[in-house]
This record gives sequence, structure tokens and C-alpha cells, in this order.
Amino acid sequence: MTVFTQDELTYLSERRLGRIATVGPDGTPHVTPVDWRAEFQHGVIEVGGINLPGTKKFRDVARTGRTVQRDTTHTPT
Repeated sequence: MTVFTQDELTYLSERRLGRIATVGPDGTPHVTPVDWRAEFQHGVIEVGGINLPGTKKFRDVARTGRTVQRDTTHTPT
């Protein structure tokens, strides 16, 4: 059982570059590119990176419990 619809599963099955947005302690937004993948069995989207626990985005999420993930796939013109 998954929380994703069939259309979402199809869309998420392709590797994508995204942006993750967090908010710092002073309220300043922080947006960074991230690599991610969907973990269908558990119904989650996993964000990866080098030394992820040492990053500002990780600390912001640990502090607030909130983030926004945005897919930035586009067709070049």
C-alpha cells in the first residue's frame, strides 16, 4: 500500500533535481538544490547529500520540522 496515486508513482519514478526551502532562526529563507528519490514502499521522498547532518537545511528542518520540496524539472528552450 502506498500514499501515492498511480500518476504520482509514475512521475516520481524518474530521478529529479529539486530545491528544498527552509527557514533560518532569524526567519530568513534558505533555498538549496537537492537530489532526491521517492521511497514508494514507505510513502516518503528522501533527500540526500554529502554530510547532510552538517548542513544548514538539515539543522533548519531539525529545529522546525518543516520544509518545502519543489521539483525543478523543466524542458530547455
